[in-house]
Amino acid sequence: MLLVVATVVALVGLGSAYAVSRALDRAPTEDAGWVDSLDEVQGEWVSSTGFARDGSTPWALPIRLSIVGERVSLNAGCNTMAVHASVDDHRLRPSGQHSMTAMDCAPAAEARDRWVAGLVFGGPQVSLKGSTEGRMLALDSDEGWIGFVPR
Repeated sequence: MLLVVATVVALVGLGSAYAVSRALDRAPTEDAGWVDSLDEVQGEWVSSTGFARDGSTPWALPIRLSIVGERVSLNAGCNTMAVHASVDDHRLRPSGQHSMTAMDCAPAAEARDRWVAGLVFGGPQVSLKGSTEGRMLALDSDEGWIGFVPR
């Protein structure tokens, strides 16, 4: 019986050591920092993680984000949305109305588009974070939070 207990303790210890070493290998690669300008985040991004404020994840498909100059565009699986914007006080500030294509989407896709538009075009805080996937662009608003990694 003592041998069985010792074996179990040893296996748990080895498993814990392995888990810690894997976690250290996947530690964030960059420190978090506020974004002060869209110049810092130009390019193509794809959603990696996120949630709505109610704790749900209202999308299953990757959300694609493109930032070229002052133009911010998104595609959440159905319609494409775009707006000219800037960053002021660490928030994405649209400089006018956003546009959206008018594809005939399934109700779930239309709901996802509305949620994404509310989050992104509602003045979210913008920051860069380190993640296990490298640099992550984070948008955080009253609607929820989405982390994007370079595409």
